[in-house]
Amino acid sequence: MNSLEDDRYWMGSAKSPDTYQLISPLGGGGEGEVWKGVVPLSESGRGLVAIKILPPNDGEDQDSWSRYSHLLRSLDHPGLVRVAAPGMHRYVVMKLVEGVTLREWLDENPEAPISHRLRALMMVASALDEIHSGRQTGVPVAHGDVKPSNIIMRKDGSSVLVDLGLTTIADGQGRTGRSRPYAAPELFGPIVRATQKLLQRLGPPTLQDGEQSTTLLGE
Repeated sequence: MNSLEDDRYWMGSAKSPDTYQLISPLGGGGEGEVWKGVVPLSESGRGLVAIKILPPNDGEDQDSWSRYSHLLRSLDHPGLVRVAAPGMHRYVVMKLVEGVTLREWLDENPEAPISHRLRALMMVASALDEIHSGRQTGVPVAHGDVKPSNIIMRKDGSSVLVDLGLTTIADGQGRTGRSRPYAAPELFGPIVRATQKLLQRLGPPTLQDGEQSTTLLGE
C-alpha cells in the first residue's frame, strides 16, 4: 500500500505487511519497544495507534501467542489501554493514549498534594482491581509491569495504565521479564524475607504523613 509517502517503516502480517506505519518511538527496554504508529483508513484518513514490538522468544509457540492475544483483547476497562489487534508475530497494536507519564507529571507537579495524586490514580487502581478479580477472564490477571512510566496522565486528569507486554493470567504460562525497581519483591528471593524488606521500605501504613505518602507515589 504505502500510501503515506515517506521512508519510515511499515509492518503487519505476511498477507498485509503495509498495515501499520511506524512513526516515532515512544519508549523501550529489555521487554521490547513501543512505537507511535499510523493505520491508513482511507485515501486521506488515518488513525493513530501504539504498537508494542516484543523481542523474539524461541520457547513460545504460535498457540501460546494466540492465547495471549485473546487474553489481551478480553481486558476492558477505561483505566487500561485498549488492545486493538494483537499481531501474529509478537507485536501488539493498542489505542494511542495521549498525555504524559506519571513520572513526567510528578516532575512537573512537585507540589501536588497527596489527595490530588491519589485522585489521579483512582482509575488505574480500579483497572487493576478489575483484572485482579478475574471477572472478565474467569481467573485473575496480573499486569506485570506497573510503574510510573507505564501510567499515562491525560489532560482531563484521568489516568490510564499502558504497556501490556508482561500481562499474565493466573493459571497460564507466565511471561518473563520485570522492571526491578517496581516488581513484587518476592520475585527476587524468599517471600518472607522480601515481605519484611517491603514493610521496612514502606513504613507504617498511614497516609497522615504527607511527606512519606508523597515519597511513595513519587518513586
